[in-house]
Amino acid sequence: MIRRLAIALLAFWLVLLLLCSPRRSHFLRNSDHGFQLGQGSQVQFGKTPGVDTYNPYGPAVIYVSALSHWATGSLVGEVFVCSLGYAASLSLIFLLVARSSGLPVGLLASVGGFVVLARFYKWYMWLWPLLIVWALERWLRAPPDRRGGALVRLGLVVGATWLFRADFGSACAFWSTVVCFLVELRPRPGSCGGMRRGAIAVGLVVSGFALIVGSWFLFLALREGLSGCVYFLHSTFGGAMSVQTGMGGQYPRPNWMNLLSPTSVRAIAPAMMLATIAAGMWIGLRSELRGRGGARSRILLASAVVGLGTVHQALYRTDGHHILQAFAPTIVGSIVLADTILRRAFLRSTRRRHLVRLSAVLYLCMFGIAATGLPLWGRIQLRMPTPRPVPHFEELANPVDRTTRDSRMQPVLRILELTEPDESILIFPVAPQLYFFVQRRMSGKLHAYYTGMYSFSPWSDDNLAEIRADMPALVVVPSGFNEPHRHSEEIMRFEAYISAHDYLDQFLLQHYTEVLYDDGRTMLLGRPGSHGPARGTRPGPTGGGSQGG
Repeated sequence: MIRRLAIALLAFWLVLLLLCSPRRSHFLRNSDHGFQLGQGSQVQFGKTPGVDTYNPYGPAVIYVSALSHWATGSLVGEVFVCSLGYAASLSLIFLLVARSSGLPVGLLASVGGFVVLARFYKWYMWLWPLLIVWALERWLRAPPDRRGGALVRLGLVVGATWLFRADFGSACAFWSTVVCFLVELRPRPGSCGGMRRGAIAVGLVVSGFALIVGSWFLFLALREGLSGCVYFLHSTFGGAMSVQTGMGGQYPRPNWMNLLSPTSVRAIAPAMMLATIAAGMWIGLRSELRGRGGARSRILLASAVVGLGTVHQALYRTDGHHILQAFAPTIVGSIVLADTILRRAFLRSTRRRHLVRLSAVLYLCMFGIAATGLPLWGRIQLRMPTPRPVPHFEELANPVDRTTRDSRMQPVLRILELTEPDESILIFPVAPQLYFFVQRRMSGKLHAYYTGMYSFSPWSDDNLAEIRADMPALVVVPSGFNEPHRHSEEIMRFEAYISAHDYLDQFLLQHYTEVLYDDGRTMLLGRPGSHGPARGTRPGPTGGGSQGG
């Protein structure tokens, strides 16, 4: 019954998300979604993520975006993949919660997940952690003769997570093996010693993990050599650290006079995530080690383990969007924990009932604040269901439209006019979505020049060397880039990014001085005489463009 409803929910959420999917104009403007679309477009030119292009996350999402474009030749594939990823996530939330708390609570959890849905392109940051929760729960309830296979399956899922998000995969691999070892320490009649069982469990998880991750490194070694494997690890984890130091924010302080204010919610939601993890680990491990594990304790333990592997993002990227990206395991754990509290803490006497009730009240308060405040950032990139799906998908199927009135399409058309398919371009500092729309090779290793992201040596040296070796046919920059004092509105928007990559700023000012296009928002620059007088005309005042979204 629960599985059939989960499949029905998968179909329902998929249709709804497709109807709510963003329009083409969103992809033209949104540099965040363009972050992976732009890198995906470079795969068709033979570039390997993490080696030929810098990528602080995992390579799999880049290849998925490339595959979706190869399959459809448009934005339809990307929209379908994102919708399917989130539909599967919401169905998994229902499946996990319903098994422990019943169908009504499971449906409520699935709807709640939709209300706080993270940004559209971050589907993999929900789906793969939830799959780890599912794999852990399957192992915890598996009979003794099937626990080995369940552990290998867990390792496979964690390995796949690593390919999509290396930091999530690494942390989940560590905490999963720790918990598997601890749970297997419990004495079992007719079985070998606990230490031996724990070591075997760790080995099985690691073997599944190594099979997936090792396959990637085998592919990388055959394609790029052993030096490419080393460079991939260096650039991936070095980039992840640069993102943490360059983009991390100070943890907010709650406004005690208004606990529902955005600042208070941003402070309380991560605290609620940590409380859910702590309670889940305590209840789950205690129950398993005593041999009294049940449906609720298993879900709480599984969600707590995965929460430990993902919560770091909510602690150093404290804006609402990044909190929601790490929130999927907490949706499962918090709803099951709240249901457990309401069924047990207030209705059954315990030896420390006053302390338990006080803790329960505090937790439910945090749960209520998070549930009330986090929808402010949920579904931010979705729209109301379209009543006309056919025109919507016809538009997505035609990413480059020469008849559209959207002014931000004009730079795309101008780049296509000024460059040949085998020429490279460079976009500085941030508008990586244009690489997807123009389908031109990227000069250099970096597709988006954010503050702190690969902005220092050795990354900056390698990037500049690649640009010198493949001088772009033109450069896309904000309007006002070549002005002496740079007081334009567009330049001020990107001033921090440009300053962080001063080495490239100076290089472009020296070598790219001819204005090929300028609409007041976006400017195209070329080397003097490289495009001829006919190709360097300026548009009229009604032109438009996109730089950063």
